[in-house]
Amino acid sequence: MKGQPYNVSVETIQRTLESDPQLIASLKSDPIKGMENLISTSGTPLQTDAWIYRIVVSGLAITVLSCTVASSVLAMYDKEIPDALIGLGTGALGAIAGLIAPSPSE
Repeated sequence: MKGQPYNVSVETIQRTLESDPQLIASLKSDPIKGMENLISTSGTPLQTDAWIYRIVVSGLAITVLSCTVASSVLAMYDKEIPDALIGLGTGALGAIAGLIAPSPSE
């Protein structure tokens, strides 16, 4: 634990303390060790903050929709659809599927 930067929000710490009263007892008995336990059980922002995933999925969804609209407009005017546009849309769609699908460990 020593030397590692901690990036845990106050809200995450409050929720963790409310859900586990044993952490409060460990903070009273040994504050330093109690804080290390608190921070290690709180999780990282990527694990606890739902807004990060919402922003990423929204951005990818906008990319997929933009590529779909652009491809449709180009096809409507009998223009060739660039491979980069197809690749960008396909990659964003695959990234959304990877983020939304549950991991095998869950």
